[in-house]
Amino acid sequence: MYRRRAVRALLAFVLLCPALGFAQRRPTVATEPVPRLFSIRGNVRYMQDERPAEMVKIDLRRFSGETVGTTFTRSNGEFEFGGLTTGTFYIVIEEQGYEPVRDAIEILNSSRFGILVYLKKSAQVTPGESGTAVSVRELSLSPKARDALRKGIERLYERRDSQGSLTHFQRVLQQAPDYYEAHFHLGIAYADLQRHAEAEQEFQRSIESSGQKYAEPHFALGSLFSNQKRFAEAEALIRRGLEISSDAWQGHYELGRALFGMNRVDEAEKCTNEVLQRHRNYAPVHLLRANIHIRKKNHPAVLIDLDEYLRLEPNGFFSVQARQTRERIQRQLESAKNVPPGP
Repeated sequence: MYRRRAVRALLAFVLLCPALGFAQRRPTVATEPVPRLFSIRGNVRYMQDERPAEMVKIDLRRFSGETVGTTFTRSNGEFEFGGLTTGTFYIVIEEQGYEPVRDAIEILNSSRFGILVYLKKSAQVTPGESGTAVSVRELSLSPKARDALRKGIERLYERRDSQGSLTHFQRVLQQAPDYYEAHFHLGIAYADLQRHAEAEQEFQRSIESSGQKYAEPHFALGSLFSNQKRFAEAEALIRRGLEISSDAWQGHYELGRALFGMNRVDEAEKCTNEVLQRHRNYAPVHLLRANIHIRKKNHPAVLIDLDEYLRLEPNGFFSVQARQTRERIQRQLESAKNVPPGP
């Protein structure tokens, strides 16, 4: 009887694993509340002697690559970005003579203060590193193309006007056909609009025009394929993306989703371990682990996973169902303890 109830709990919960967020934004409607705004505040120091790093340029970028803001550290090494919505951001520093910095910061339901970033001297500055290459590529655009790119990014990510962003990214590609990032942004916009065939086409174009050296569209297209239950295709794409950027926690998360979809739960769990090593506070990975542990019938682990998810996302999109599932499994475990052993 207990196992039958556990199976029912699985069926109620197993589809909760969300996609990474490439196309998860819901269109804004008039009844939605005004979003809360948050801040990121921290300090940059030199690793060799703990000195504050003064006048260091910092870019704040979203996962998709667009720059949200730029600032310079103060004399005491402090920096701050304000007016931010929830989501994943990257602190990007490309200081000459130092290793590039690209630290992920997750904003959930509160501002993030006390961020500490260290600059480590580089023995050799390698031309063409990913962060520098992006900056050079952006600067290589004509003024008209850069303006169109800025407007498209603003429409898509800030104003959430996916339809309105399309013409701007198309103008970028008219001016710079090889600017593969514009294909990626178009793919995001089309996915938001549920125009999945066009999204797939744009992600493929981004991959091809980059010479398969740009990881993000691999992960985005893999996410789209997983949403369509094309798990084997998703796995192949995401693995290629991880060959480009092996440390990308986003890729490990999406690979875990694809493997879970094919019921390869042990491999999927290993992927979630990779995510946790890099970004433990990414709430959806704890939902994925809960699903994995339900399939493995490790119900105590499910409770731990859901506790961690609810700690990070107490009022998230899946929080009500996660809380209900947690309570149901807790009751089942307690009932099982009270069942007398058989003869």
